Amino acid sequence: MFERFSDRARKIFAIAHQEARRYNHEYIGTEHIAIGMIREGGGIALMALRNLGVEPAKIETEIRNQLKFGPDMITMGKLPQTPRLKKVVEYAVEAAKEMGHQYVGTEHILIGLLGERDGTGGAALLAAGLTVEKVKVEVARLLSEGVKATSPWGDWLRSIPADRITGVILHVDAHEANGVTIPAGEMVVRPPKQLGLSYTSIQAVISGRTHKTVATANTCA
Repeated sequence: MFERFSDRARKIFAIAHQEARRYNHEYIGTEHIAIGMIREGGGIALMALRNLGVEPAKIETEIRNQLKFGPDMITMGKLPQTPRLKKVVEYAVEAAKEMGHQYVGTEHILIGLLGERDGTGGAALLAAGLTVEKVKVEVARLLSEGVKATSPWGDWLRSIPADRITGVILHVDAHEANGVTIPAGEMVVRPPKQLGLSYTSIQAVISGRTHKTVATANTCA
């Protein structure tokens, strides 16, 4: 299931695992995932939160105020997920499918947290005035802007009329996926959208012609 998760989404789970251990908890719950999402520090989820008037740091503080340290240091390896967190994952995957996305990103995890209303993480987000529908609308708006949302070359793309951009070519770095090394190459994306890939440069396909490369970057949210 997690092979569809973006790098940022996987990092959220890694941070959540660390947070659970920090509190000597023998499980990973919605509270740890919510903290992980905030501590990860980027992605569409945090953009959506801030655009909806919610300060991530405040949510983190409210969640931490509810947590208590366990009595003993955790020695087990991989910590199990709580039933509520498993529901969050299910909701996140469903949200990605519903939105027509081939990946599960930070935005879908945020929607999943809100879907599990009784979890500590979801409850804190709901108390801040968020709803699944509000977040879905904002996420859709952000993604409709595609790579323009967070990219260092966003100003350049914004200078091009949206109806003239028919696709984007990412010059993808060599990377690993499901244990298989994928060689460097090009990926054409139509229409432009955020991808959990690492790339070295980007080109825009404008009105059927490929525009010259104008910028480089190392990561894609």
